[in-house]
Amino acid sequence: MVHPQNIEWLANLGIKWTSMYGNCHIPYIDDQLFADRIHVYEGGGMAGNGTVLVKALLQAATKNQTTFWYNSPAIALIKDQYNEKVVGVVVDKKGTPTKVKAKKGVVLATASIDHNPALAFKLNRQHYDDLMHKTCLSAQTNTGDGIIMGMSVGGAIGGLKINTDSQVLDNFDQPITGLYAAGLNAGGWLGPYYPGSGTAVSGIIHQGRKAAMHLAKI
Repeated sequence: MVHPQNIEWLANLGIKWTSMYGNCHIPYIDDQLFADRIHVYEGGGMAGNGTVLVKALLQAATKNQTTFWYNSPAIALIKDQYNEKVVGVVVDKKGTPTKVKAKKGVVLATASIDHNPALAFKLNRQHYDDLMHKTCLSAQTNTGDGIIMGMSVGGAIGGLKINTDSQVLDNFDQPITGLYAAGLNAGGWLGPYYPGSGTAVSGIIHQGRKAAMHLAKI
């Protein structure tokens, strides 16, 4: 996911890369198998808390006249009753359910089940045990909303399970038309395997761009 094109794209948005390093030693594994791949940008790391990256993305989106609705969480997906295509979302806008029509599709990027014990109990017992006995440091709003919405329209569990264009797949591995997912609510990181710190950032960049490029062709 640390694709050169993604690194170059972020550089064009103003991210200044300062260094790159690899993994620490893993017992019984040849160090030569691990190429340097962890990219560090100016002002980043733990001290930056992601603000430099988010600011660059926000400025680029604003420049392209993107409309933002703050404090308006998505609460449901809207499907066409005739062809099953996802055509929009319902958002809670200041306490009022508001329907929003999608021109081309809906991209779910709502993180995972970090602070949802009930869903963790059903889908990932290891995470549930961690929630019961340890402290979860991720955002309190990470409650798996996108996963729940995706399941409601037939999405298969594996994140949500997606293909190489970030389209959400159903239980028969077929794309749900109009529905995409990126980041920790996609890609199989729900339970089987999470490669390590920073993977979430590269995942949302890579999968988000894949979704956008596929939508741009429609």
